[in-house]
Amino acid sequence: MNLLISNRRKHIFGTEQDGKALTKEQIKTFYHNQDIDDVIESLLKKGYLSLKNGKFNPVCGNMSFEVFKFLDPNSISITLTASDCHKLGIVHNGRIRHLTPRECARLQGYPDSYILNPKDYYAYKQIGNAVSVPVIKAIFDNYLDNNKWNA
Repeated sequence: MNLLISNRRKHIFGTEQDGKALTKEQIKTFYHNQDIDDVIESLLKKGYLSLKNGKFNPVCGNMSFEVFKFLDPNSISITLTASDCHKLGIVHNGRIRHLTPRECARLQGYPDSYILNPKDYYAYKQIGNAVSVPVIKAIFDNYLDNNKWNA
């Protein structure tokens, strides 16, 4: 998906619109793996892509924002970093959108009562540079449980 988004604006695919719907043959010019049919089918099934007249398009139409990674809501999240937190995408109600700063804070284990910076730019930095307290607690608890000293 990330390859499609970054390549679909290239002039070799036409200049009639910003962000073109592409055929499978056009996608093969930048996606070189043998599993292209499986990947396309998976993206269609997840609602990340639509198919119209033999061309594939992200469900939101023109992508006006950069996306670093799409998260699967049924899977484990990637590590959130200050430099990429604002570039995380998800499909919600059939549309692609960014994760909000509050959603990023939830991924880091912060309660909804935690006060974020009111400016999204700084809130993403605040959360991306944070330590996930529930993860550190689980690691510490595991260490203590498995490394008891005999007194």
